[in-house]
Amino acid sequence: MKKVFFIAACGLILATMLSCNDDTDFHSTSIYYPYAGRAMVYADQPMDSIAFSCTESWVVSSSMPWCTVSTNIAKVDNPYKNIIIEASGFIYFEPNLTGEWRSSVITIHAEEYSAQVAYYQAPNLHLIRPGRDFDENGFPTQLNALTDSASWTTDSVTFETFGAWTLASQKGLLTPAKESGPSGVHTVSFSFSKNGSTSERVDTLLLTSCGVTDKIPVKQLPVNK
Repeated sequence: MKKVFFIAACGLILATMLSCNDDTDFHSTSIYYPYAGRAMVYADQPMDSIAFSCTESWVVSSSMPWCTVSTNIAKVDNPYKNIIIEASGFIYFEPNLTGEWRSSVITIHAEEYSAQVAYYQAPNLHLIRPGRDFDENGFPTQLNALTDSASWTTDSVTFETFGAWTLASQKGLLTPAKESGPSGVHTVSFSFSKNGSTSERVDTLLLTSCGVTDKIPVKQLPVNK
């Protein structure tokens, strides 16, 4: 019989049984999550999960110092033969203040076997409204602007942050109903005056979390549009 152990992030160990011939060596190093060998996280996101299985003792390493592995799964000795150990834990990230995409490769070294997964950290926060365009890999790219008519005097933004946030107007044309709040998903309205001119007006909302600032363009059309 082949035993399967599960090491959870909290340290709980569970065991189930799989039938197998004891005289047959069995080797496996598989990553269950992230799927497809990669995951995307936001600039202020502090962690994501990882789940994998090994039949050998293992060491988990990160290719970049801003990305680290939870200690409960970083190194595990498996003294048994033909035993599958399933583990889950966390990968931790520092805030991405570079303004650029960055990535780190997590490698599970299981004696002569290995498996890898990449975590891509975006340079931006998670804006829901306005949304972003996406590339062929499903990663967010260009932020869309909010466009309001000359007669509108209110609009709103929706976002998710992983830390406390602040919201401010760059030029002072916009007045947010709330200027700060805790982590989570929020919809915040903002007000502005009617545009009586024949020129477009533009201001920028500055959303900041964990030192990362997203610039949200807001356009108000001229009176004749």
